[in-house]
Amino acid sequence: PGVSGYSFLIVISAEFTPIQLGFGFTLTGVGGLCGIQRAVSVTALQEGVRSGTLASLLFSRDPIGQATQLIAGLQRAFPPTADRYVFGPMFKLGWGTPTLLTADLGIVLQLPSPIIIALLGTLSAKIPRPEGAVVEINLDILGVLDLGEKKLSIDASLRDSRIAAFTLTGDLALRYSWGAEPDFALSL
Repeated sequence: PGVSGYSFLIVISAEFTPIQLGFGFTLTGVGGLCGIQRAVSVTALQEGVRSGTLASLLFSRDPIGQATQLIAGLQRAFPPTADRYVFGPMFKLGWGTPTLLTADLGIVLQLPSPIIIALLGTLSAKIPRPEGAVVEINLDILGVLDLGEKKLSIDASLRDSRIAAFTLTGDLALRYSWGAEPDFALSL
C-alpha cells in the first residue's frame, strides 16, 4: 500500500563465537538491513523504545516463532514509501569476561533527501555475573538525526531492570532543532 509496483525489505543477522576486539570487547554478531521503496518511521521507532519492542528488530531471538510480530514491527518501523531507500549495518558486541555488558546496535540511513540517520540499540548489563545477577539493567535507545527537518532526537527507556529485588524504571527524551526556530528540550 502507498507504493506503485513493489517494496522490499530484508533484515539478516548472524551470531557466532566471540571475536576479540581488544580492551575486553568482543564481536558476537553482525547483520544488516536493506529496504527499497521503504522509509524510516521515527514515530514508530520511538514507540518501540517506550514499549520495549525495539530489541526484536535488531537480533531477534526467535525469528521463526515470532515471525508475525517481527514482520508487523518491521512494517511499522520501515513502512512502504515511494522513492525512499533504507540500509545499514548491525553489530552485536560484548564486554568483560564473563560477558557483563552486551550491546545490539544498528545504524540505519534513509536516502534520498530528506536524509535520516538512525542509531538503534539495546544495552544489557548483568552484574556481578550473568547467572545470579544482583544488578540487571536493560536499556533501549534510539537516536535520530533528520537533516531535512534539522532535528536531533534521542529516546531511551529502561525495561525489565532491577537492583536486587527493587524494580528500576526510567525514560529519557531529548529534542534539539537548529532550523529557523532553534529549540531544545530534555526530560529524564
